[in-house]
Amino acid sequence: MSLPPPIPPPARPVFVWIICGYYCFTLISAGLSLWLVHSGLLPMPQPQRSYFASLTWVDYTCTAAITAINAGGAVALFFLRRVATYLFAIGLLTSISLLIYQIVAKNYLQAMGPALPGAFVGWAIPVAIIIYARHLTKNGVLR
Repeated sequence: MSLPPPIPPPARPVFVWIICGYYCFTLISAGLSLWLVHSGLLPMPQPQRSYFASLTWVDYTCTAAITAINAGGAVALFFLRRVATYLFAIGLLTSISLLIYQIVAKNYLQAMGPALPGAFVGWAIPVAIIIYARHLTKNGVLR
């Protein structure tokens, strides 16, 4: 008696490629932006310079952790793993928590106030990705 052939993995959906490309782009652009800010090549008004000068190793560690969580989510999604949904959700909640901390402790609104609506728009993308990843999980694409 022979075993049935193994079930082939499902094809990687096009949106998975798009989402992974999006995260690659955002990781590279975030790193470039951070380098531009700290190199002094990016002109900034005084409140923004003061804000960036007030950031500590804790702030950068939290930012690096969020980046790693989101990158892990993108890699898990690429490999069609169910954990991607949880990693994206943890990354989003951690990002929101860090922003609340920045508003309360680091005078974020004074320095970046006009950019705050962009943060809300920026959170719509991870929310859509989380919903999409849940959809893939329910359809058996993510295992």
